Order: sequence, then structure tokens, then C-alpha cells
Amino acid sequence: MHKQNNYKSAVTPLIQQLRQQGYDEALRILNSQQTEYTEVQHGGKTLQVNISAFYDDKKMKSVRVVVEVYDNNLKWWQRLICLGAETPSYSEDFIIAPDGSFIGEIDSSSTT
Repeated sequence: MHKQNNYKSAVTPLIQQLRQQGYDEALRILNSQQTEYTEVQHGGKTLQVNISAFYDDKKMKSVRVVVEVYDNNLKWWQRLICLGAETPSYSEDFIIAPDGSFIGEIDSSSTT
């Protein structure tokens, strides 16, 4: 769980940026029909980050954005334990509607 938290903290700024860019950015990623690749530095390591998007509900036009982290710094035997090098070390996603709202999330600002 500790490693999961490290990966999460590494990509939190990127996920926040994607969320702030809104539906148009999610749609741009979806329409590119390609996974976007970037890297983040965290704890002296370079982590590969893949960003993809697809319709979560095509009729409603909601888009799911998926961010996957791959720790290429793992040793070969650690990758085998993780069920192969292609298994992400961490992933997170969100669903955004055309009106910019996030689907399936509780608005924590409305709770007391």
C-alpha cells in the first residue's frame, strides 16, 4: 500500500491538471485514439505515465480518462510478481460529463 501511495502522490498534480482542463481535453484525448505518454519524476525515479480516454457512456457522451503509472525502475523479478511488465504499478480514472461535472463522485464541499 505504501508504494501505491507513492505512485498516487507522483501523479496527483497531473490528474488535477487533467480534471481542470475539463471535458474538451478529455474529448481531445479520446478523439486522438492514441495513448499519450509522459514521464514524472518522483523520489529520484522516472515513472512512465500513460493517459487514455474512452466513452464510458456513449449515449450520454461521458468520457472516462485513465492514468496508468509504470515503474520501469522495478527489477525483472519484481515485474514478474506484478504479473508482467505491462501491468501498471498504479492506475486512477475519472469520468467527466459534457457539462464538466464528474460522474460517480461525492462532492465533499457540500458535506458538513
